[in-house]
Parts: sequence; structure tokens; C-alpha cells
Amino acid sequence: MEETSYRLWVIHSGKVHGSLARAGKVKSQTPKVAKQEKKKKLTGRAKKRDTYKRRFVNVTNAPGGKRRMNVNPESTKG
Repeated sequence: MEETSYRLWVIHSGKVHGSLARAGKVKSQTPKVAKQEKKKKLTGRAKKRDTYKRRFVNVTNAPGGKRRMNVNPESTKG
């Protein structure tokens, strides 16, 4: 004898917080500000190079000495 499984899908309609008549109220009240021109962001190799320079080349010596790539904390050495 074959067992057939039936699934009943019930769609629960969600409750709306407040009336939809007020939807978009804040956006319409906000003053429009024109977008500014920005310098294009670096991508790929150039971005990696810039990140390396910022993190390791141009830094001042912090407590604990020089910053290094992929360094383990002192507490884990043993």
C-alpha cells in the first residue's frame, strides 16, 4: 500500500504597520541633494597595492613594533 503525503500550503497575509497612505512620507520630505563627482575607486592589483602601502609602508611604529603580514598574536605562541 502506497502512502501519499499531502501538503496544504496556507498563505498568511502579513499585517501592515500603519496605513499605506503614508508610505514614502519621509523620502518626499527630505531635501534633494545633488550627487558630487568622486574620484574613481581603485580595483584589482592597484587596490591591493594601495592597501599594502596604507597598512605596512606608511605606518608609524605602534606599541609592539613593526606591523607584519599574517602575524600571530603573542599569546598563541608556545
